[in-house]
Amino acid sequence: MTVEYMYADHLEPSACPDTWNTSMRRVDATIWQQYEDARSSEACTRNGYERVNLTTGEVTQVWSEITPGKEATRYHDADRLNETHLAVADIYLDRVFVVNTSSGETEWTWNASSAFDRESGGPYPEDWTHINDVEVLDDGRIMVSARNQDRVVFLNRSGGIDKGWTLGTEDDYSVLYEQHNPDYIPAERGGPAAIVADSENNRVVEYQRTNGTWNRTWTWRDGRMQWPRDADRLPNGHTLITDSNGNRVFEVNERGDVVWSVNIAFPYEAERIGTGDESTGGPSATQATLQSRTGGLGDRLQIAIKQILPGKYLNGLMYITPPWMGLAELLELVVLLVGGVVWGTTEIVWWYRR
Repeated sequence: MTVEYMYADHLEPSACPDTWNTSMRRVDATIWQQYEDARSSEACTRNGYERVNLTTGEVTQVWSEITPGKEATRYHDADRLNETHLAVADIYLDRVFVVNTSSGETEWTWNASSAFDRESGGPYPEDWTHINDVEVLDDGRIMVSARNQDRVVFLNRSGGIDKGWTLGTEDDYSVLYEQHNPDYIPAERGGPAAIVADSENNRVVEYQRTNGTWNRTWTWRDGRMQWPRDADRLPNGHTLITDSNGNRVFEVNERGDVVWSVNIAFPYEAERIGTGDESTGGPSATQATLQSRTGGLGDRLQIAIKQILPGKYLNGLMYITPPWMGLAELLELVVLLVGGVVWGTTEIVWWYRR
């Protein structure tokens, strides 16, 4: 059994190179200047793609490249184009590129600056698009998740966006809100459809493409779900979900019931070994007649409480708290802190008025 994965390894200054890969210059001039400015950084990051044999434990380095600095310098995802080439999602330089793993040469690049205004998304150029996922489709296109633009785009190999296929619109949170890891389901399995971890909306959704438009056909959430970042449709019609701030990985069946769940601290992505990459082989929600779930009364109460604080800020807060601290513990802490401040203030006022 063999697994391939991306990694990012922060290096000490002594391990950083004196020169940098000039193939990265195929980007917007302002972003390239950001890269040039970072060359004087005292640290760097090795981004790489490895293959591991789970039987022997042998690890093979397929390809790697070093970028300057530590913060927001990662290549967040990669997908195989063929035996020798990878499509890579580059958060740092806001691009997607194809690299020849044999020669190390970048042979194709799409820059987000060719499609998005600088005023869109996050702060430019520090964390502008946060491209967090790339998937090579059977028809040759590349599906890309531009998280900070709240949309999934489809690239053709001529270097442009297939505009009629874009899923989502920036700040239209009813569709997507800073999503992660969309998976494409082709027509032969009931699509075209896309299953997406709709992260800041604390739900998993699927959109079916009908008559040139995307329509939501399936939704799953419960009261515990908090910042999901991966969902894979399995060949049996079940869905494997990774709930990052919910600190669990679990599987739901066609009726939307949880059939098993494992608690694990802050997971990012999960794969069912032996079923192919991500949602390979899985049917669309329409073909499998999946039932949506938005939770019972208890779930809806928890969801309503969480919506008091917008999801983006609540998830940011939970990102820095210990994994054992769920929503209930977080609320208890807030009540404790607020109560302590009120009590302390009351004591001070009473003391001065004696």
